[in-house]
Amino acid sequence: MIRIPHPILPALTWMFACAATAVALPLDQYQGFLDLHDESRVTGRFTIGEDDQGHTWFWTPEGNAYFGIGVNKVMSSWIELHNSDAWRVTYGRSRWTWGEMQRERLLGWSFNSIAHLSTSGPRNDNYTYGDPRLYRRMQLPYAVTLFLVAHEGIRHFIPEEEYHSERFPDVWSDDWAETADLRAERMISKVRTDPHLLGYYMANELWTRYEYEGHKIWADYIIALDSDAPGKQQWVAMMAEVYDAPEEFNAIYADSLGWSITDFDELHEVYELRMEIDDAREFTFRILDRFGQVAHSKVKKYDPDHLILGTRMSLSQGAFGAAVEALAPYCDVLSFNSYGSSPRLMDLVHQYTDKPIIISETSYLGDDTGYSNRPYPRVPDQTQRGVSYRWAITEFASRPFVVGVWWHAFYDHGADESWRNWGLVDPLTDTPYDELVDLAQETNEMLFDIHSGEVTRSWWRSSLENGRMSPLD
Repeated sequence: MIRIPHPILPALTWMFACAATAVALPLDQYQGFLDLHDESRVTGRFTIGEDDQGHTWFWTPEGNAYFGIGVNKVMSSWIELHNSDAWRVTYGRSRWTWGEMQRERLLGWSFNSIAHLSTSGPRNDNYTYGDPRLYRRMQLPYAVTLFLVAHEGIRHFIPEEEYHSERFPDVWSDDWAETADLRAERMISKVRTDPHLLGYYMANELWTRYEYEGHKIWADYIIALDSDAPGKQQWVAMMAEVYDAPEEFNAIYADSLGWSITDFDELHEVYELRMEIDDAREFTFRILDRFGQVAHSKVKKYDPDHLILGTRMSLSQGAFGAAVEALAPYCDVLSFNSYGSSPRLMDLVHQYTDKPIIISETSYLGDDTGYSNRPYPRVPDQTQRGVSYRWAITEFASRPFVVGVWWHAFYDHGADESWRNWGLVDPLTDTPYDELVDLAQETNEMLFDIHSGEVTRSWWRSSLENGRMSPLD
């Protein structure tokens, strides 16, 4: 492994104290750092592993270290649907012109990848969950979300009118496995030979909660299925396994069930039961473990070489311990959508699983836009968004096991014209939030030094005053 002496190392302390413009480091065609090369990592595809100092990186097809700093939802639809003048005049109604111009924008801000839900047109296109044509066209590293939970028309499934219905399949059902197979093949066949592909997310924000707090959990939907549903049979078998005899089951559940069973087979005709927390956790673990088994097998069936990047787990759902435990064996990297969550939580996850981690989604929203930003982390204005970006990204990047962070998202967007201020760019004017992107660019150019351990400062509670930063040790 070759570590090139850093040409600006003596100036780093001053750079961090004064927020001077970082010197862009030389990159390979995949945005990997030429300053850190490992000949054994030259594989023609992205891999992952530690350097000699114990810091984990993606490694580009050319064997150079790569820390992902990217953007989700790079979507032309926001301009097509909401800014017809820009779409006509600036982009000539060409999605490929639009894509090439956004690539230059992102590189100019020192972002090096695109990811989740990046599409080249409105969501009623064939590629609802990510457009492989756009990924290939932009020639940037990217991660594909396969959405192996989402599906239509599957038996032994949750009624369509139920909220979050597409997230609650019977994962023991052959129908679901066949549909997951078709969905995996459809996307993987279009990207698996692309050297810019980082890997695959198996899902997005699986519903992992197993604590009852005024809502249903995944287990409730399985219990409500017909008696011959495979998942229902798995639940009955688990209850018979946990409770050695019907009398032990009755001691816990007879009151809530309203009657006492004499044989566990009678549970096939039970369609609603609030489980004890330990039982709910165990069955949720088994559901997620089964999902991981099947999803992993489908990805590897069509692409045995590329990385599996987790399920973009939502930290806002709480009670995700069962998910981490169940899914970690089926992933090369764990991914988390983290809004306002402490980076120290990632320390605990890594200690527990020993897996590399991606922050697959994070953002801070500014109140100066006048948009409805609830319930996401909010700050007063775009400058404070930039300061919050700097704190969050550098805190995550300082963890040797975190290999990338993805900002959500490229454009502002939201339901009911609320236009939540997620974006780097306002689609109504097609202009960037300069205060945010200026600080983001400076931050992005520091990440090699931070992740490689050259710099160990924290930007927590940093303030901007007279153009100077005040980092805390």
